[in-house]
Amino acid sequence: MADLEDMSCFQCEQTVKPSGCHTMGVCSKNPRIAALQDLIIYGAPLSDAPIAKIAFWMFTTLTNVNFDEQKHLNMLTEMALSITDTDFQRIFAGVQNDQYAAIRARYSPDACLKRYGADIGGLRQFGIQGAKGAFAYGDHALRLAGVLQIEDSPLLDALEAVKRILNCFCHETATIQQLLEQNLALGAQNLIITQKLDDFSRKMLGNPKLSSAKNTYRPGKCILVSGHDLADLKSLIEQCEGKGIDVYTHGEMLPAHAYPAFSGRLAGNFGTAWYRQQTEFALFPGPILLTSNCIMEPRRAYIERIYGSGPVAYEGIRTLENDKWDDLIAHALKCEGFVSQEQCDAAFAQMNTLPELTGLGFNHTQFEELKPAILEKIKSGAIKGFRFVGGCDGADRGRSVFTRAGMECPDDKIILTGGCGRFRVNNTEHGTIEGVPRLLDVGQCSDVYSAILILVSLAKALDAASVNALPIEFFVS
Repeated sequence: MADLEDMSCFQCEQTVKPSGCHTMGVCSKNPRIAALQDLIIYGAPLSDAPIAKIAFWMFTTLTNVNFDEQKHLNMLTEMALSITDTDFQRIFAGVQNDQYAAIRARYSPDACLKRYGADIGGLRQFGIQGAKGAFAYGDHALRLAGVLQIEDSPLLDALEAVKRILNCFCHETATIQQLLEQNLALGAQNLIITQKLDDFSRKMLGNPKLSSAKNTYRPGKCILVSGHDLADLKSLIEQCEGKGIDVYTHGEMLPAHAYPAFSGRLAGNFGTAWYRQQTEFALFPGPILLTSNCIMEPRRAYIERIYGSGPVAYEGIRTLENDKWDDLIAHALKCEGFVSQEQCDAAFAQMNTLPELTGLGFNHTQFEELKPAILEKIKSGAIKGFRFVGGCDGADRGRSVFTRAGMECPDDKIILTGGCGRFRVNNTEHGTIEGVPRLLDVGQCSDVYSAILILVSLAKALDAASVNALPIEFFVS
């Protein structure tokens, strides 16, 4: 039994207290997992392992990705082979003897705040969270680069730069000014990484087009895919062809419906956001694949039908290698699937959503096609402004800001959405402004680069001093 009874984690917006989770994570992370993830974070910049491996290790430390203690221990064992730092090796040796308290005392977020104070400690933790996100996007981009057989030096250079910046946050002496500069430098590298992710997604799947997705279901064998890994979705669809299996999207996979490569190949979308999966997955009559992240503690009603891929892991579920879907497909063929239209309709009746979701595919390339019409409406006064509603959102039933942002948005404003925040808004009709849809979705949370390009292009076209001068309101989590 590990010598640990508490933890410190404040990386998500759902923490028990404003200061974080201290006995058990709201996400179900326990103190041992929290400690192991802290050790991975501080070990990553010390490692001589390939940058792709470091990106994967860091990805596993994000919220709702990996809850499997043994897999964390396996990663640390591999990491330790590439680290010569004596402090790391000493603490890791303790972990091998079930001694976790040294990690808690040295590397936990609250230990950082105690050691450096609120300002310097806060800037270090802010940067660590940013580096984790950059590595996650980098892992996505590397996955697509592998599928496309591209070795992209600028992407690898950006990830190496993120590693060096993370080392500053974790191990180097730095002033407030230096930490501010490092955080800004991290943002610049993340922009490069998300640009590559956008480029590779479009190269693999085509430029997104303004589209809609059926949110209803049909009788038949079926598989549900959630998370963010579009390459996983593509290869699964290809392997399901000719087998009589319908593939549905869930959560952050909804934007897939806008890519030409998926046109006519998806049965529809099932359900809404990640935080409703414990209810919605129980209603789905086939196996479920979680790609990249977004997994919550599986319920007994569906744990036998859930699989993870990439970094996704939870004790009790099966983890598959990317593109190796034989077990998943065999499971789908054994399940009954949707046996009748009545069953399909009954499942839909329990979703807080519309039968068709519109406005998908508002990528920056699609914006450029629509820009003349949008600018004309702005100059005529028909469009008075924009409201962006997006981000990961959260499960708390009391959360209503995003919902109100959509419902109370004036009729002369365009609503832009992205990430699972969209599901607070897209469950009602929003109409058009002289033919321009009022609700437009820019894509997954990893498509933030596209949203940035849209706003920069809009500011330039309107001769605005900067993006900050645009008539736009942000509701972001």
